[in-house]
Amino acid sequence: MKENHYFAFVNCTIFDGRVNSEIIPDGVILIHLKKEGNKKFGYIEKVGKKSEIEISEKYKIIDLKDKFVIPGLINAHAHLTGDGKPRKITTKSEKEIKRLLWIARRWIGKKLIKMMMKRNLKNALNSGVTAIRALGDPYYYDLEIRDEIEKDKFLGPRLLVAGKALCITGGHGWYMAHVVDSPWEARKAVRENVRKGVDVIKLISTGGVMDSKRLGEAGRPQMTIEEISAACDEAHRAGLLVAAHAESILGVKEALLGGVDTIEHGADLDEECIKLFKENPKTLRGYASLIPTLSAPINISEWSTKELEMSEIQLQNTLLIKDGIINGFKKAVKNNISIGVGTDATVTFVTHYDFWRELVFMAQYGNLEPKQVIHLATLGNARILGIDNITGSIEPSKSADFVVLNGNVLEDLNYLEKPYMIVIRGRIINRPKIRKIKKIEKLKRKKENMKKNK
Repeated sequence: MKENHYFAFVNCTIFDGRVNSEIIPDGVILIHLKKEGNKKFGYIEKVGKKSEIEISEKYKIIDLKDKFVIPGLINAHAHLTGDGKPRKITTKSEKEIKRLLWIARRWIGKKLIKMMMKRNLKNALNSGVTAIRALGDPYYYDLEIRDEIEKDKFLGPRLLVAGKALCITGGHGWYMAHVVDSPWEARKAVRENVRKGVDVIKLISTGGVMDSKRLGEAGRPQMTIEEISAACDEAHRAGLLVAAHAESILGVKEALLGGVDTIEHGADLDEECIKLFKENPKTLRGYASLIPTLSAPINISEWSTKELEMSEIQLQNTLLIKDGIINGFKKAVKNNISIGVGTDATVTFVTHYDFWRELVFMAQYGNLEPKQVIHLATLGNARILGIDNITGSIEPSKSADFVVLNGNVLEDLNYLEKPYMIVIRGRIINRPKIRKIKKIEKLKRKKENMKKNK
């Protein structure tokens, strides 16, 4: 039987991803699934009202009666080497972590980790995430999987990957990073990553939560401005954007002064930070963006150390930076700073299938309309990551990446939780299934039952 390469999605309501565009009722999306060697890529041909688009006989009709269509979601901050399940690894000694890293680089360890990474990607895709920026992998397995997806060996979201991050001796994330202690060492690490073929450079410029040993360590400035500047200059010479983990006002300011393009997490911004976000000649584009990752501190703060399998110090450090991250996001909204959407998936209780919760948090804390946050998570993210010519909106010539939902998501963001259909590069996933983490879901049910019984 001859395979059909033309599809017409009809009778749906469409939000194309542009914040000022009008909703298209009784809409039609025509796509063409092309073959290039062994690869298949689907492109959007036409979008509009059914009354305005002629559908020839070559198109297979897919009736989406009463369904709502939005562009594929983009997670601008995730890690693929974890799934969000509580694990005691965060409290292990340095010697134990080094041993685990050694095992992970052996044949069987690599096989198991890549299996988990692909499972994470499948969960993300089936939840509506069609593109991910993966910000840190100690093994460079993210590059291998990105290339497998591009060669159509594995159906997964479009990936932009950072490979190994950069940190200082004794710094946050040392187990997943190049350790650099001078500007020239920072340049050398960036050059190595560029040689390996990364899409973005990730810096860890301040302390963080997940490996903290002392109260106040999260957000403590670590990389110097000189080290940050050297890394950014080298990355920008290669045309790559730089993302920086920063969780304090001083840390954010120093990262921006060094020329980073996106601040990950953030803090309560002062006037100097706000100005640097909006106008900064040291960045690649002249400005910087904030990716607040609200899911990480909010989710962690809802649980006890026993449930999180984290130390009391780690939990208290989360609580110390939580308000700063939220307040920084609010100020970014108020001051029209470029904002992206990412979850920090792999952090405890932040899974790859609950990206939609980040949008709910952003709407809640930023006082934003559903249309605004969906725009930020689609075309807005695509622009920040530099892939808006490929994806991020439902427009002719772009990749056929979109999500079909059971109701009007512009009235209720909760419709994002269970998509009806996913289309990725023109490939259709009907009734997508998510493999949820039993341990997390069990704890959630237990908490809900306790609330009901009070």
